[in-house]
Amino acid sequence: MKNTLIAEVKNLSKTYSQAGTSIEVLKGLEFKINAGETIAILGQSGSGKSTFLSLLAGLDRPTQGTVLLKGQNIFDLNEKELAQFRAQNLGIIFQQFHLISYLTALENVSLPLEIAGISNAEKKATQALQDVGLDHRLYHLPQQLSGGEKQRVAIARAFVVQPKLLLADEPSGSLDPKTGREVLETLFQQVQLSQMALILVTHNAGLAQKCHRQLRLKDGRLT
Repeated sequence: MKNTLIAEVKNLSKTYSQAGTSIEVLKGLEFKINAGETIAILGQSGSGKSTFLSLLAGLDRPTQGTVLLKGQNIFDLNEKELAQFRAQNLGIIFQQFHLISYLTALENVSLPLEIAGISNAEKKATQALQDVGLDHRLYHLPQQLSGGEKQRVAIARAFVVQPKLLLADEPSGSLDPKTGREVLETLFQQVQLSQMALILVTHNAGLAQKCHRQLRLKDGRLT
C-alpha cells in the first residue's frame, strides 16, 4: 500500500438548528486516509454517518473545520471550483443509485467524464461498464436494469474518472443479500486494482471487516 496521504479532516464539526435548539451532530473529527487504504465508518442510524460523508464530498459545509483532499481545503473553493474539483478527484456511490432516468447506462457513466473535461468519454465509459460486467447493458435505461445492475452502473460511474477518493454510502443497502455480496465484491476488486482510497459508510460489522480499518461514529465523535 502506498503511503501517500489522500485526505485529511481537521476539527470537523457540524451543528444544526432545529426549533430554536442547536443539535451538534459532529464534534471536532480528526481523520486521515492514504492511497490504497479502505476505511469503514460504522454507526447507528442517526449517528451522523451520512452527514460526515456529505461534508467529505463538499455537498454540505461544516460549522467549523477543514477537509483537505490532495492538500486542498475544499471549503476554500467556490461552488463552480468545487464542482470541478469534485468531478476530477471524488467518486461517490449512493445507496439509492441516483442514476439519471432518461440516460442510458453508457450515458450515465460518460457524464462525469464530460463534466471533468476528460477526452474519449464514451470509450472510457464503455471500458468501465465492461469492468463491472455490464458490456451487454450499455444502451439500456435505468428502468430496464435490475437493482444489482443499477448499482454496478453507479460503481462504474464513480470509478470512471479514476478518483483519488471513493465515498460509498451503504452501497448494498437496497439490494438483496446475494446481489449485495456480488456488488460489493465488484466494488472491492475495483478499489484494489486502482489503488484509490475508499471510505465506506455502513452499519454492517461484517462488511466493515473487509476494510483495512474500522472506525465508529458515536455521540458525534470517531473512535
